[in-house]
Amino acid sequence: MTKKSKFQLLSYLVDEYLIYYKSLNKNKKLVAFAMFETVVINSIITVLNQFLRKRLIQYYTIQLNILEKNRNVFLLNFEEKKKENIIKIFNDIQQKLVEENNALKFLKNSKLERKFLEPIIKKVNSKVSLMKHGESILVLNNSDSFLLSFYYIDFDYLENKNSFINNFIKVINNFEREGYLNFNFRIDNNEEIKFSPYFVENIIKSDDSFNTENSVNTFFNYNVLKRQNLKIREIVNYLWRMGISNDFFPLKYLNSLFTTKNQNDLTRLLKFNKLIEQNLLKYQIEYIRLSKNLIFIEEKFLFLVLIKLDSEYIKKIIEKYHSKYFIYITILNKKEFEKLASITNFKTLHNLLTLNSDEILNFDFNIFRNKR
Repeated sequence: MTKKSKFQLLSYLVDEYLIYYKSLNKNKKLVAFAMFETVVINSIITVLNQFLRKRLIQYYTIQLNILEKNRNVFLLNFEEKKKENIIKIFNDIQQKLVEENNALKFLKNSKLERKFLEPIIKKVNSKVSLMKHGESILVLNNSDSFLLSFYYIDFDYLENKNSFINNFIKVINNFEREGYLNFNFRIDNNEEIKFSPYFVENIIKSDDSFNTENSVNTFFNYNVLKRQNLKIREIVNYLWRMGISNDFFPLKYLNSLFTTKNQNDLTRLLKFNKLIEQNLLKYQIEYIRLSKNLIFIEEKFLFLVLIKLDSEYIKKIIEKYHSKYFIYITILNKKEFEKLASITNFKTLHNLLTLNSDEILNFDFNIFRNKR
């Protein structure tokens, strides 16, 4: 495999649709990369998995730029001893993929070079130096600099895997963060195709103290992000879009993973959460976000926000917190809120108030200050 050979990070050759690296040790192995952009993902994965099984490609990676919607970039990895073998395999794969999706666009020459180097080099031919900065890697490009922070994504017990990608990108955008969400695919010795997901954050400001790991995990109410401490020499794993850990997940997790279900619901929840938090900050009210649905305010109040009615979840929250705190419950869907309002058991409870989304718009947030 690639890791057993020695390569120089920026010693490569660009020739039309392929970028080549030549091993520095005796085996003289050639490693090559091709990249293409496409809107379609699921059907392309099916085709590429066939090439993995035939060992025509060593791995492929889907790269999603958080800031660029609907621009999915694929990177294909080839390993051979002869350049002509790589070219023949690439031509066969290119033809098959274009037949599958004629809108698919392979990158070529300077465009390929720019896109390939983009994660660590913003301008081709600029001088690059790397150094450790805590758990991150500091990248210096001439006068420009930025930090790279690496996070493994744990899928094991994550809820709503099918809508994770869309939800994750929206959450990262809502936090005004930048970076790449990558999915690396390879086949193991047991002929099983697996994938490794990871997120790499680009931090432009050196004094940026935002805790992405904690904020994202709080929102999902699960430790989905796990910080990875990459060494300088491992930066090639990122540039070559390999995985950043040895943990891979089976393809069963990929059922409809790249769909956009619940897109509008999540957008509405994010906007609503932002509205609530902006008002709390405006009135200098202390709060802690416990999850995407729960806000703990002034150590006295619990604010529960749901998109749709979930009676069992509400019941658990009430049983756990009602004796300690005053609870506000809001459901954004009006019809679902009407169902909540019709539940008589909730009406008889003290220290509990249900609010519809319109009432929140006129809500007096000073009430939290007056009850300190």
